[in-house]
Amino acid sequence: ERLYRQCLTIKEELGDRKGMASSWGSLGENELKRGNLELAEVYSQRGLEIAQEIGDTYLAAEIYWVLAQLYRQRGNINLAQQHYETSHQLFTQLGANKDIEKIEKEWGNLDALG
Repeated sequence: ERLYRQCLTIKEELGDRKGMASSWGSLGENELKRGNLELAEVYSQRGLEIAQEIGDTYLAAEIYWVLAQLYRQRGNINLAQQHYETSHQLFTQLGANKDIEKIEKEWGNLDALG
């Protein structure tokens, strides 16, 4: 996490918006893995906001996927499903078949567990 924060600081100083979006997204994903859902949401939303501003569809799709998992952990199934579907749509638009397969598999595994 410390390295992501250092990277974020450098990206901000350089005005590297793509790098900033990616760093915020990575911080959000790390916090999700740690179970810190509040921070995960804040960081992910910030990354998503920048990704959308700069038109980085792939990064936006990745962050929507993180948010889908987050909302699912919170028990907000409707919001989770919306974010999953948005992620899936964006990956489909990009022709990112490996990413589509990955999220479909992981989403299905979560269904089996839940």
